[in-house]
Amino acid sequence: MNTIQNGEIQELIIKKSKFISIALNVNSVLECENNLKKFRNEYSDCTHLTFAYCVGSLERCSDDGEPSGTAGKPLLNIIKQKKLTNVLLIVIRYFGGIKLGAGGLVRAYTESGVLALENAKIVELKNMTEISFHIDFQQAFNIYVLSNFGDFKITERVGNDFIIECEKNKLDIVKKEISKFNISNLEIKEVIK
Repeated sequence: MNTIQNGEIQELIIKKSKFISIALNVNSVLECENNLKKFRNEYSDCTHLTFAYCVGSLERCSDDGEPSGTAGKPLLNIIKQKKLTNVLLIVIRYFGGIKLGAGGLVRAYTESGVLALENAKIVELKNMTEISFHIDFQQAFNIYVLSNFGDFKITERVGNDFIIECEKNKLDIVKKEISKFNISNLEIKEVIK
């Protein structure tokens, strides 16, 4: 499965209507909702703010007042056809005074969505494992030394509490390496990134 890195905002003018599109990488429905709220505030004077997203197996789309099935559904179809996940696709429309009809709207929203995704780099998602633990102060430096060998990377450190990440297939190797030290509060969870 693939996802994207954030794309740049794209503009398209079709029969005097302005379509502004953006493709975003998202990791939760809450992140989608926060981005939608941000863009609704930023483009509060727009005629329609349509969107589609896929986050894991969850998907949602909205026509935001456009005729049913002419905006959100075409955007969702683009995401599915490209076999992407963790993607939010937004298309904002400023009505230019000329009606496009249902077919014209589907084409316009599809073209805008495709344009947004063309601009975003597609990246492969990997099954990763996140390991959190506490380590004695004197041994914390050893975690940095081990991370230099490339089996895992340190994603967060607060005091002597670490969160590290490794590919799922390297979990046994990493667990063996860190178990050489005096660690506690070990938690392991799978993530897709």
